[in-house]
Amino acid sequence: MTERLASLLTTMRTHTLTMFSGCDRITFCKQAHPDFSPIGWHLGHIGYTEALWLLKGEKTIQPAFAKIFAVDALPKAQRSTLPLQADVLEYLAEIREAVLKKLSPDSDERLWHFLIQHEAQHLETVKWVLQILRPQVGGLDPSQIPTKLSMTQVPSGSFCQGSEQAEALDNERPMQTVHLPNFWIDQHPVSQSQYAIFLEAGGYHDPQWWSETGWEWLKSQTITHPNTWGGCADLPVCGISWYEADAYSRFVGKRLPTESEWEKAAKLGFLTGQGQVWEWTQTGFHPYPGFEHYPYHGYSAAYFDDAHRVLKGGSRATQPALKRPSFRNWFPPESRVTFTGLRCASDVAMGNN
Repeated sequence: MTERLASLLTTMRTHTLTMFSGCDRITFCKQAHPDFSPIGWHLGHIGYTEALWLLKGEKTIQPAFAKIFAVDALPKAQRSTLPLQADVLEYLAEIREAVLKKLSPDSDERLWHFLIQHEAQHLETVKWVLQILRPQVGGLDPSQIPTKLSMTQVPSGSFCQGSEQAEALDNERPMQTVHLPNFWIDQHPVSQSQYAIFLEAGGYHDPQWWSETGWEWLKSQTITHPNTWGGCADLPVCGISWYEADAYSRFVGKRLPTESEWEKAAKLGFLTGQGQVWEWTQTGFHPYPGFEHYPYHGYSAAYFDDAHRVLKGGSRATQPALKRPSFRNWFPPESRVTFTGLRCASDVAMGNN
């Protein structure tokens, strides 16, 4: 166990250091969007969180940094005054050296996996921020472009939703048996060319496709297409809110899949193309029956508020440590600055989108 955890820690840290290699001071400190901290804050917070959980009761490394990198220390708008990147990297290295001395066969494996995935989640957030600062179109894997767009039938029956593995976060637990009737789901995420039909038909100007809340949201915006738009037409549409995903699915006579439907289809091997964009589901982010928070109350429970929707599958910015069918991401329905897309579902057999 210890060798595997040490390897996972090293691999994740290599990704982190590579991402920040060559980063200039402006990029390191700039707040690109009100919803996100500067990428330099995320770097320091990764180290701070490791120390918080694994070096309890020991002499604090760089105590002044805790007043900067703790999640509740400063509001996001005040996180741009950061130490030099070299000093933050030294901070991470000192913490990691001390942390690795704590790793033993008696270690709480679940906590170590939590921290590895915490770093992975912040790396993805850094990629979102960099996309805002330096927009790039495309970037998806051409090998994942479907040659045929179609739906697949998932037969009725029960499956095990969630996970009890050491890697599983608190919101994935406990594993539960869920019975679902027969349903159909897109084999691939909806492409830009498919979504363009919705745009060309005036979908952003026609309230019939939108929920009442979605239409009110749309009227408050000045948008006419997804946040990330252009490039190869056959790549998944990217940068859409839940409201946009819901409207598109109505336009084509389908619906968004539930979280259970998506996870069952993924676990049984019916889906392809997952892992390129986070895929919106119908489902609100709520605890499973028997939920127990870990490692602290607010990690998931703070978002069980009827204001977040579950997304599945991962994106091109997601580390492999998070790309499992049971993993649950969550965002408010208006979020569209992240790498979000969709695939549709239906209760009956339907033609291609």
